[in-house]
Amino acid sequence: MGHPAIRDIISQQLPWLSCPSDPSAQPSDRLWYWRVFTATTSYKGVIGDSEITSDGGGPAKDSPFTDLGSDDCHNTAECNGLIWRATYFYPVSLRKVTDGTSKTFMVGESVVAQDYHSAAFFSDGDWATCGNPLNYFIIPEEETEIKKAPNWQAARGFKSLHPGGAQFVMADGSVILPLDDLSNAACEAVANNIKGTLALPHAYGRLQFGADLDLHFRTLIGTGANPNVAAVVVIGIDGATWNVAGPLLRNHRAYMRSCRGSPAFLQESRTRSRPSQSLASVSMYDLSAATREAPGSKASLPSACSRLRA
Repeated sequence: MGHPAIRDIISQQLPWLSCPSDPSAQPSDRLWYWRVFTATTSYKGVIGDSEITSDGGGPAKDSPFTDLGSDDCHNTAECNGLIWRATYFYPVSLRKVTDGTSKTFMVGESVVAQDYHSAAFFSDGDWATCGNPLNYFIIPEEETEIKKAPNWQAARGFKSLHPGGAQFVMADGSVILPLDDLSNAACEAVANNIKGTLALPHAYGRLQFGADLDLHFRTLIGTGANPNVAAVVVIGIDGATWNVAGPLLRNHRAYMRSCRGSPAFLQESRTRSRPSQSLASVSMYDLSAATREAPGSKASLPSACSRLRA
């Protein structure tokens, strides 16, 4: 790799390798395995739904997204996708695409700064997995953090800097943009069917980070905890929804306990201009298989949008 005779060729950043929305899709000497500048790619073959573990399918079961996909195959020739590290052993013909070429992902988008396995002309740089959630970003976006396990495994999914989704080429050559804001659609459906319901959708899907995301969560929590709100339904597509549903649920439980006549609550109520109140109910709905169970609850809690019923 990187033989002097081919360095000029492999370092050429051809226009069709780079997504215009990804400024990090430039030649780099920081990629895994490479110590010379090589072109990078925004577009990755679809390995299938393989988990990614540190030993490539050995005894280690350290995928950051367990139970999302099939057993790790990325070091083998036995994956259920179309393009991956060892496809050249047994190339997949179109007649083997039994789900139909218009329904099967072939190539999808990634972000070079999020995945240091992005060398353009290299068999371990040109694939990603649907076994990781769409648009999962590692924050902070620093090389030392992303190259740590299990972050480097989590980085090997599909993502883009387009609002709401990432583009894919299907096996029949068509291009689609799957969205990651399904929870917003579910919220709108609830609002349209329940009189007096107000929808508070998450406008950026999972492309909101840091202090901005924290402020968004606090705004949803504060609105949902307002004494004039009778009930809240929190709907999302990953485990981060617990950041909203958790505080609301804890606030609700504290209020229910205080309703039993707690002296501390009664004293607090007398000293405030308005007595402490909380929600009549808190409900949570999961639209993804990639969620965790809330501590002490049987409800699965994902992230993105709140529904408030007046």
